Amino acid sequence: MRKLLLLAICLFSSMTGIAQIPGQNVNMVTGKKFPGGDPWLQKQNEPSGAVSTVNPCRLLAGANDYRAVNVPGLPADKENGDAWVGWYTSIDCGQTWYSTLVPGYLQDTSAVGKASPVYGLTTAADPTVRAGAGGFFAYSFIAFNRGSNVGKVAVARFLDRNTTEAVTKPETAITYVDTRTWDTGSAGQYIDKPILWVTQGTGTCTVAGKVIPASVVHMAWTVFVGNSDQVIRTKVYYARSSNCGANPAWVGAAS
Repeated sequence: MRKLLLLAICLFSSMTGIAQIPGQNVNMVTGKKFPGGDPWLQKQNEPSGAVSTVNPCRLLAGANDYRAVNVPGLPADKENGDAWVGWYTSIDCGQTWYSTLVPGYLQDTSAVGKASPVYGLTTAADPTVRAGAGGFFAYSFIAFNRGSNVGKVAVARFLDRNTTEAVTKPETAITYVDTRTWDTGSAGQYIDKPILWVTQGTGTCTVAGKVIPASVVHMAWTVFVGNSDQVIRTKVYYARSSNCGANPAWVGAAS
């Protein structure tokens, strides 16, 4: 009995010796120059993040980000902007961060942003970020026009190339690849609350010209069916992609 007691004390002591200790809080959004900063010091909420599989000090995170709400550059018929989804990258284990918005927001004048299938929609929300093999990241979210059922559930793809120039240019550490639409809302169907998961696949994928081990991207989301409170009902849809999110295949729905 004494030996067992001593063993238990030793095990407890070793566990407490390596316990995690919280560090100082770090602001993931700094500066006021748009889009890399937040000019009006707006809010960011509902964060989600993941650690790169090729470098544990490289992190990708997302959140609902309101930095563009009061920024000019909207279409003529829009008085105010709205929330979009943020893109936050750290190359030093979370000590410092580079931040911007996922391409496709209303004020985005870049070719990459205008090429996004969610460009032209006013609002984005509900981010989930997960890491896959070879530095791959999948980032799910919804984009929609507030007050309507017009919207899409989408997956933005990112890749950590683990290159040395990221030390001086953190925005190149984890690069945006593209955005893929997984489902589209309609007059009688509002899509909402996607949740994402990534598992190991078989074979390889080519992402942004780089061959990496394949990841399977799984996603489930809600569809609200009906145009009034009296007839509305919900369904949960599930789809997956075996080639790193490039081509989703629908599996089914549950009412």
